[in-house]
Amino acid sequence: LTAMTDRNGDGQFLPFIDLSSDVYSVTLDLTDPYRASAEDVRIYLGASQPGLCTIQGTVNLAEPTVAQNVSVSALSADAFSSGADPQALLTQLQNGYQMLTNSTDIAYPYAITDLNPGRYVPVAVLTGFGSGGLAMNFLANPLSSVNLTAGQTATANFQFGPVTLSGLVTFTPATTPTGLTYAIVAAKSVSLFTGIEGVLMPTVLIPVDATHLQGGYAGQSLRGSSTFQLRVFTSLDAQNPMTAALAWVVNPFAPEPAHATLATGSGAVSQDISLP
Repeated sequence: LTAMTDRNGDGQFLPFIDLSSDVYSVTLDLTDPYRASAEDVRIYLGASQPGLCTIQGTVNLAEPTVAQNVSVSALSADAFSSGADPQALLTQLQNGYQMLTNSTDIAYPYAITDLNPGRYVPVAVLTGFGSGGLAMNFLANPLSSVNLTAGQTATANFQFGPVTLSGLVTFTPATTPTGLTYAIVAAKSVSLFTGIEGVLMPTVLIPVDATHLQGGYAGQSLRGSSTFQLRVFTSLDAQNPMTAALAWVVNPFAPEPAHATLATGSGAVSQDISLP
């Protein structure tokens, strides 16, 4: 059985690959007329089974972006609460409905199916390679969660911005580190209306003299006309820099101050950061 779908209305039907549903095996016996076919087999293409729920919508980019990964996850309502496990949140953000961007499209429709009734926070994630490794940009609005009842379909659309961000991190550690030193540059913009945009950008810090380490970072598809706070988390800190950065981004009242603040317009912005 092969389900076919026309993803963008161009008349070209492609195989639909379902990576989330359970796998069922049907044994056929061509020598037995009573076991030579499979009956009552159903394929739910972009729809949920009876009694379950669906979140659907479109993830929009400002311009075509090649070979990036777009995913949408339906998180529990308490995923962004204080005290939530950042490692569990990171795992959930890396899963979900997956799409690969191309050189022509800016709109990517999605459907998350077979959800149990309850309250969810839809989150869109754009992942691609920055200057120091795999960078992540995500959009979430915990104040606009959806409360699904049995059989309901909700709509959640997302709009990534046109702004690219780059910069240089200069770090002066208390003692000369041994081995590889890396960091996560976290940028966040928080609004009551649009929610949270969080950007996690890795960088490798390389010695430039006897006391200083430096590394470049980059991120993309940030919202325009917004104010972002930036903070750097290094591998020399007590916590894992990725989970520490994520915890800081999702907590609007995080006690750690920003290392820098910048305003975005409609194009590229740059921000260098120096750590004591």
